[in-house]
Amino acid sequence: MYYEINVSKDGKHLFATDKRSIKYYWELERVYRIFEQAFPKYEGYKITVIKWEEKGFEIDDVWHHIIQEEQNN
Repeated sequence: MYYEINVSKDGKHLFATDKRSIKYYWELERVYRIFEQAFPKYEGYKITVIKWEEKGFEIDDVWHHIIQEEQNN
């Protein structure tokens, strides 16, 4: 899981943070407060936050099948 902050001005995208930048909620709070000061609404800035959740899954069965096929060829 990670958070992405997007900053736009007058409806045009300026930049977004990278997925490596904000992994914890406490980091989000800290960075968001800094961005609020640096990019105020009254100057036309908009700050949005997306919470991304990534899911993993075990692939042992898939790899086992691929290895068997390679051994049979």
